[in-house]
Amino acid sequence: NRIVKATRPDTRTIFGGAHATMGPQSAARGGFDVVVMDDGLSGVHLALEPGAPDHEETVPTRAGPITIEGVVRGPLVPTELWPLPARHLVDIRSYKYYLAGDPEKVSTIVMWTQGCPMGCLFCGGREVEFYRRYRVRPVADCLAELDHLHEKYGYGYVQAMDDEINIRKDWLFEFCSAMETHEPRFGWRAFIKSELFTDEIARAMSRAGCIEVCTGVESGSDRILKSWVRKNTTYAINKRAVETAHEHGIRIKTFCMVGNPGETRDDVMKTRDWILDAKPDAFDVTVFQPYPG
Repeated sequence: NRIVKATRPDTRTIFGGAHATMGPQSAARGGFDVVVMDDGLSGVHLALEPGAPDHEETVPTRAGPITIEGVVRGPLVPTELWPLPARHLVDIRSYKYYLAGDPEKVSTIVMWTQGCPMGCLFCGGREVEFYRRYRVRPVADCLAELDHLHEKYGYGYVQAMDDEINIRKDWLFEFCSAMETHEPRFGWRAFIKSELFTDEIARAMSRAGCIEVCTGVESGSDRILKSWVRKNTTYAINKRAVETAHEHGIRIKTFCMVGNPGETRDDVMKTRDWILDAKPDAFDVTVFQPYPG
């Protein structure tokens, strides 16, 4: 922002995304002309209006509502009206991700659902209404985007960046049924809620071309899972998700974290033990870190 303003001071700079939505008060201190909360598809149009830099928006905070100048809030755009991402404006080939680590499976990013209604205690999004609304795209639109990716860019593999694809079973079964017969055939990767990952769902996803699923196990300690993570999971539930994936020929990657409030060395060792016991195909262990505010 500083570089843009130093070069072309009359250029309007706009800041949006997760930081702007969850912490507009700190985003507004970044010197941008307009900060866009919530839906960027509608918000960017509001940000381009002449009076946007002077607009005042009242936003909730833990200390109570505050009014901030230069903040606009984009209303929800129905998913059936979502345009295709403007991939022609970016160097799409510079993003390199290989599904299951296979260099023959070059993939790009898609999003088929948005939001998460769950209440995981460590997640800041649980306090933001915009992120708590779970919305799904029409299945026909999802398939049309895959056709576009194949025809224009030659992709045959994608990874869905949805928070969890298996929140709404009715939508997922409709999607998997369509993918099962769709041509060209696509391989894909998605994130799941482990306690909702049933045998029936795994079978449908496998038949639909799913190669890998990922889930946030977070901890191998039932004490931490119950007191801090609060994902409605246990050591056994998370292990069963790994087994279910493997039974249907799907790879699974698990995300774990250490440094949770109140965590002891014994809790950390239980996470190590869970990884060795459950044997996911891949895993991450990251350090819990709260955002400022």
